[in-house]
Amino acid sequence: MKIKSIQTLLFVLFSSMLVAQTNVTLLGRKTYPGKECSALWGYTAQDGREYALEGVADYLSIVDITNPSSPLEVAQVPCSNSIWHEIKTYSHYAYMVSDQTSDGVIIVDLQNLPNSVTYTSWHGEGTPGLSVTRAHTLWIDTLEGILYLNGGSKILNGVNYSGTTFHDIKTNPLQPAWLGAYNDRYVHDAYVRDNFIYTAEVYDGYCSIVDISDKANPVKITDFKTPSQFTHNTWLSDDSKYLYTTDEVGGSRIGVYDISDLSDVRYVGFFKSTATNPAIIHNVHVKDDFLVMSYYRDGVVIGDAREPEAIINMGNYDTSPQTGDGFNGCWEVYPYFPSGNMIASDIELGLFVLKPTYIRGSHLKGIVYDSITKDPILNASVKLVGGGLNDNTDISGKYIIGRKVEGNINVEISKSGYTTQTINNVPFTRGVTTELNIGLLKVGTAVTYNNIYDVSLINNPVASALYLSIPKNFTGYLHYELTDISGKSVGAGIIQQSGTAQISETAALSSGLYFISIKNNTQAIFLGKFVKQ
Repeated sequence: MKIKSIQTLLFVLFSSMLVAQTNVTLLGRKTYPGKECSALWGYTAQDGREYALEGVADYLSIVDITNPSSPLEVAQVPCSNSIWHEIKTYSHYAYMVSDQTSDGVIIVDLQNLPNSVTYTSWHGEGTPGLSVTRAHTLWIDTLEGILYLNGGSKILNGVNYSGTTFHDIKTNPLQPAWLGAYNDRYVHDAYVRDNFIYTAEVYDGYCSIVDISDKANPVKITDFKTPSQFTHNTWLSDDSKYLYTTDEVGGSRIGVYDISDLSDVRYVGFFKSTATNPAIIHNVHVKDDFLVMSYYRDGVVIGDAREPEAIINMGNYDTSPQTGDGFNGCWEVYPYFPSGNMIASDIELGLFVLKPTYIRGSHLKGIVYDSITKDPILNASVKLVGGGLNDNTDISGKYIIGRKVEGNINVEISKSGYTTQTINNVPFTRGVTTELNIGLLKVGTAVTYNNIYDVSLINNPVASALYLSIPKNFTGYLHYELTDISGKSVGAGIIQQSGTAQISETAALSSGLYFISIKNNTQAIFLGKFVKQ
């Protein structure tokens, strides 16, 4: 068989392979033989019909996907040939740019679909001294009616704006009007919400957060390097408290930033589709606290971001037969159709219409602390026994673990110099975050399992004595019993005292492991173990 193109070869491979998919199913496809595809976007008409706007090499393909099993191309809008096209929509208009052509901004009127479309190219007309030749990407604030053009070549009165320029399209959608610009660095892509712009400054590796309340006078609030310092795109969580960033390099990861306090932006975690994955993340979007990602050779990936600091990979559909590090496969994914369907653009294999099932994972979080001092413990290990997942505590003693599946599992908590503790049958429930705070005691002291009176044991290795610390406001009798590892009783007694009381039997015991139970009358209030030095 003679293979005519790389696209044909990949289509043959795709057709014959077992497609990797989890919680995402294929509804329909459209191919573009001999053509490479790039970005896409979605459009929902007033009559409810859904359309894919697919950036093909030398035209914009408008595809009716209302019947997702039979995608139907209803219009083509010609453009200069390029491997880059970026599309967004506002009202019944589509806006498309490319960084390899001099097309300016192609504006398409979609209101007469599926019968016809009209289009024009805008190069800065309406603003004296403005020339817009090309842009790398674009963003549209659909609430405010403002177009943001990133990168490329936009020249106003002899000044080249390679950052982001702001244009009013609410007044006249066919003739964007100049409002201002942020031009501190080259901007590859940007996201805007509530008069803040979050830039992806790819060549400098920065994300900047800029207040653009006054479009003519933007004010940078802060900036920071992203994990791999090749910042490709940004997106906000639904509640605007977290920012997600991508770096377009092999083996890269999504950075997660707590931006609830813009004076103290904190890097709090990351996401990779798998721990050792060499694939390149391209773009991330957010839908209902799920991350929906185009992951090049890994296709579409869906992450549960209900707990942003522990995102769980809960779905994927691999559009490409290729694997590893490379600029092939899934360029873009659009998940915002009212039907719940999504579309994905594969560079070589064209348009995919997919049906995602958004499923939550389960989480465990809490604080690990010193049982005696109550201070948080840094870098304690919290591990799911047999589950393959773990986390280390931060400076505040906090940990969080996300898990795909439900069910109870044993949790082991350890830290050098402390007694390891295992909590059995900790529940993991889908869509629920279970809180488990754990106190660890230093080696040689008791491990507390139940302590309703706040008693604690203090082992003194020098005197080989065991002490019982009793609250000052306690009155009454405490009964204690010591047993060896076989369960044999080796001592018992009664304590009637507040403060610290010595349990004298420990001086006569041999070295080794012993257990202690303390009761108030017949009610057990303390169970622990200690090592006789």
